[in-house]
Amino acid sequence: MRKHIDCSNIQAYRCNKQLVIALNPLPHSGSLTSEEAACDTCKRVLLHPNANRYCCIACKVQAFSIKTNEMEPPFLAIHSPPPPEPKAKRPRKGVPHRAHLP
Repeated sequence: MRKHIDCSNIQAYRCNKQLVIALNPLPHSGSLTSEEAACDTCKRVLLHPNANRYCCIACKVQAFSIKTNEMEPPFLAIHSPPPPEPKAKRPRKGVPHRAHLP
């Protein structure tokens, strides 16, 4: 997962003895709070505000996708793969090979 997404500055928590991070804000992670101990995007409570800035991956993506200048490229761009090149159709069968009739 780390090679696909930069998970730094995202709050981690334990679930079934595994250290995990949330994809979306958790419903029980608190309400609005002071600026110093809150997620930069949704203002939810952070357990370690000195080490983390975001409560989930969605908040980090939202923070990076906000453009300060219209000339900047977007942080995330959805690229559709190019359509596959059509393959040359070949017949399913060749000429039938049958035994000669006597």
